[in-house]
Amino acid sequence: MTRQTLENAFTVLTIVAAAFTGAKAEAQCPAIEVTTGLDFPLGIAQTNDGSFVVSESGRRGVPHSGRLSIVDQSGNRLTLVDGLPSATNDVGDPSGPAGVFMRGRTLYVAIGIGDNVLAGPAPRTQVVNRNPSSPIFSAVLAIHFGTHTERIASGFSLTADDHSALASG
Repeated sequence: MTRQTLENAFTVLTIVAAAFTGAKAEAQCPAIEVTTGLDFPLGIAQTNDGSFVVSESGRRGVPHSGRLSIVDQSGNRLTLVDGLPSATNDVGDPSGPAGVFMRGRTLYVAIGIGDNVLAGPAPRTQVVNRNPSSPIFSAVLAIHFGTHTERIASGFSLTADDHSALASG
């Protein structure tokens, strides 16, 4: 990795961390805002062309609002995959796409616990949710990038049927 690539990745990570914590990026380190409009971003990975894939756990209270976005080095955000599983977890935060890891042309996406468990009757307890909103919570998805995936014009959206198909293998 070049120094510039590392600096770009650090800047995006700082912004993602600031967006996640609600703090101002400048309060954490000197950085510039690269992009806006991310929904509870948690993970970031750099693609082969230098863009960044950002996992977004979704909007509070909006099921299946998880998404993967591609952010180029100019800060332009495009949706890669929308409609990923997302639900309010046992502590009241969105839980959906979380960690991302790029190896070669394959992107691995860890999907959070979602609403597989609910807050229990006593503090710090959980109960199993017999009807989670998606069968692919607590899973890892592998997405293979074609040669021009980073330059797509528009992404695609998963449906509940797609969730079930993925869960079935």
